[in-house]
Amino acid sequence: MNFSQLGLAPAQVRSCESLGYTEPTPIQEQGIPVVLSGQDLIGCAETGTGKTAAFLLPIIQRHTPAPKVRRFATYTSPKHLMMSRFALSNCWIFVMASLCKAR
Repeated sequence: MNFSQLGLAPAQVRSCESLGYTEPTPIQEQGIPVVLSGQDLIGCAETGTGKTAAFLLPIIQRHTPAPKVRRFATYTSPKHLMMSRFALSNCWIFVMASLCKAR
């Protein structure tokens, strides 16, 4: 069995493999799917068997937001384009003013 068969995201599987971990330990095989499903887990294993990774890999995956798909608006006239740029510049000014006030 490998990490991708446990339900980990491809990016996490690549990270594990880049560190030299290609096969999960028994505690990881049993624990990762449970934590990914959102259930509570109590595990017991010897030191050095990967308990921390068994808990943290699925927790990191559950709390990492999915990449957002960018959608671009289709502007039908120059007026729409000007208004969108105006709104964006006003938003930027507001953000910068808020940051300056905070200091």
